[in-house]
Amino acid sequence: MPPRLLQEHTATEGVSTVMGDGTGEDGQVVLRGVTEPASDQAWFWNPEWRSGEREADGQLATGRTEEFESAKSMFDALDR
Repeated sequence: MPPRLLQEHTATEGVSTVMGDGTGEDGQVVLRGVTEPASDQAWFWNPEWRSGEREADGQLATGRTEEFESAKSMFDALDR
């Protein structure tokens, strides 16, 4: 699914499924079926969570990451 469409969907709107290569003969994206996400996955489709996912993707794409020698050093950095 194109990222823009995926970002616009929420748990209350459902999740569209792209069938085949996702394009029709006229070059339009073809969406078939709308289903609600499984109840144990609804948190992932929450707008705030999706916003955080986009932020994290941006940080990864720009190299804004840190590596830690241990879990303790990671938690120490979070406490700062």
